[in-house]
Amino acid sequence: MNIGQEDQFLLAEKMLDPKWYLENLCKIKGKEPGLLKFVFTEAQKDFANTFRESNRIICLKARQMGFSTLVSGLLYHETITTPGTTTALIGYNSELTSELLDKIKTFIRTTPEALRPEIQYNSKFEISFPKIESKILCLPSTVNVGRGYTITNALVTELPFWEKAEEKGYRDWE
Repeated sequence: MNIGQEDQFLLAEKMLDPKWYLENLCKIKGKEPGLLKFVFTEAQKDFANTFRESNRIICLKARQMGFSTLVSGLLYHETITTPGTTTALIGYNSELTSELLDKIKTFIRTTPEALRPEIQYNSKFEISFPKIESKILCLPSTVNVGRGYTITNALVTELPFWEKAEEKGYRDWE
């Protein structure tokens, strides 16, 4: 199937919109076995709009709202569309951060092959995109988490469960 230059331009323009990209080209794992179309909920739409306006967001929310999936998707999209981006997924243990990286791997696998970004490294701890010199790192919390990296984006999750969380900026809000 050959598409014309105008159609290619329109597709390229749409692919720069994270909501369009995630909802039309990616799938997610649901609570039941199988893959689902990624359709933003109203809460996710509100958060995505805030994400578009601010580069620092702290979100206190109820569990199971799909925000980890949403933020993973937004950061994945930014990483594959912005050259030289390093995104870090940081959680209190390696299992949690591996789960976040698995969400991104699902986005990649379910994107139509012709539109997938080229991958150089695809391990338990890193996915790299050589054509644009970007990467996504999976980092468990440690005393020196992220040291030595120039991190553009970070998803820091479950901060209250980190060892010495108060030293990393977490306070119990009463």
